[in-house]
Amino acid sequence: MNKWTITSVDSGKRLLAFAKQKLGDEFTTKDLRWSIEHHRCRFNRKVERFCSRRLSVGDRIEIYPLKKLFFQFEPDRVLFEDELLLAYNKPAGIVSPDLAKLLELYLVHRLDRDTTGVMLFAKDREGQKELENLFRLRKIEKSYLAWVVGTPKEKSGVIDAPVAKIGQREGEVTWGVADDGKGLDAKTEWVLEKPGKDISLIRCFPHTGRTHQIRVHLSHIDLPVVGDVRYGSRMDAQSFRPLLHAEKVRVNGQEILAPLPEDFSLKRS
Repeated sequence: MNKWTITSVDSGKRLLAFAKQKLGDEFTTKDLRWSIEHHRCRFNRKVERFCSRRLSVGDRIEIYPLKKLFFQFEPDRVLFEDELLLAYNKPAGIVSPDLAKLLELYLVHRLDRDTTGVMLFAKDREGQKELENLFRLRKIEKSYLAWVVGTPKEKSGVIDAPVAKIGQREGEVTWGVADDGKGLDAKTEWVLEKPGKDISLIRCFPHTGRTHQIRVHLSHIDLPVVGDVRYGSRMDAQSFRPLLHAEKVRVNGQEILAPLPEDFSLKRS
């Protein structure tokens, strides 16, 4: 693993310069900049996206670089297609609007940047309206798999708690459960699939589609998603993204499944 504790030798350096010093033989400056800006660096256990960050003695740095990702259409990722829609197995690392542009299709719902799995796109404007209406009427069923930190005390449960914007972190809006009850209604059912001492696998069934809903709700019951430092995952990272996967969607009687990504297999204890 690429982990370092800063000493007086490197104190005062900027993060990107330090990364180039340690990893420059294998990765280009562009690769390292892209990796830092795309959440693959942790600074004192918090995500750091600014290459200009100054380092001080005692700072703990983790960098998990990738070659810069260039997304392109992959036919093998098409899960289902008919005259109305195309279902695509979304990879981690791309935001939903950019994926819609890449596929030259119409966006009808969203998955977080690093959430993988089934995503539906409409083929034309009329189809977009039809699918958006089905989502609005809650006639499209979805289920997700999530690795969470800890072990649930129960085998299943329902989280019925409104969510609201509570601030910004690293330039992005952070959501949370609205303590005053004035947020947007949000409801998530969950079932324990594989318990473990440190991490457990659960299946979630969102009844609403609020931004970051599952991540916020699971954090609210002290079961943050593994790798989700934004919403409370404090364990040493086994993943550099929240391990949340949109496993299944049922629409117009059609059940669409997405295979698990490679990084979804974790060692349990």
